[in-house]
Amino acid sequence: LPLGTVGNSDFLAGIIGVGLLLLQDIKLRKIFVFGANIFLLLALALTQSKGTFALVVFFLSFRYWPRWTLVASLLLSGLFLYFMYEKVLGRQHLWLVALVGWSTSPWLGYGFHNFGNAYFETVEKLMHEPYFKERFTSWISEVSDAHNIFLNFMVELGIPGFVFALFLIVISILLVRKSPYGLKTALLLIIVKSLYTVVLGSNQGLVLWALLAGIAYSPSKNISWIPLSSGVASALMLPLILFQWRAESYL
Repeated sequence: LPLGTVGNSDFLAGIIGVGLLLLQDIKLRKIFVFGANIFLLLALALTQSKGTFALVVFFLSFRYWPRWTLVASLLLSGLFLYFMYEKVLGRQHLWLVALVGWSTSPWLGYGFHNFGNAYFETVEKLMHEPYFKERFTSWISEVSDAHNIFLNFMVELGIPGFVFALFLIVISILLVRKSPYGLKTALLLIIVKSLYTVVLGSNQGLVLWALLAGIAYSPSKNISWIPLSSGVASALMLPLILFQWRAESYL
């Protein structure tokens, strides 16, 4: 799959998913919206990001069939956990290592973009534990993030990192409450994905989040409200990007 300048199929899926959900708030001819939905769903499927595809389909379905969507989601979630147990085990391994790594340096962490170093240092210690060695040896690999916004920032920046991650999530939830359905679900997509990927741990992800937050903060809460929403987005985005840039300059 050609990724262009994105460089990551899962993040590309997030961008397509956000666009697809925002499309639901745009008042255009039904035939155009229908065609655009089909095109973007096909593009999303081509990214092979099963989690993002499932979330987008859930949000689209829930708008029209909330009760049946919830029932179907519970059943499908059970099937996913049964048939995709190995994938779940991989996340369990990564999050366990992240928690143990954070407990080693809880206040200031290992430093920005140093999750990989913390990971291998922690794995070396955990390999002395029979349970870990037997259950997770096959999952040890070179990684650069925890696939969870809280754990990732906690390992790298300690308690301040946890506060920073909590700030992003709380602001998102507050903005979600008063937003139209498409914008609401686009923000929810970013929130949920940040719990099992690092969409908010990258500059691209922060830019995407800031743009959505800017739109949600604007009076019209519409993507056509460019002046204020782009200004608010810049106000939110620049401190976050500068925070990352300054942290990297100390490495």
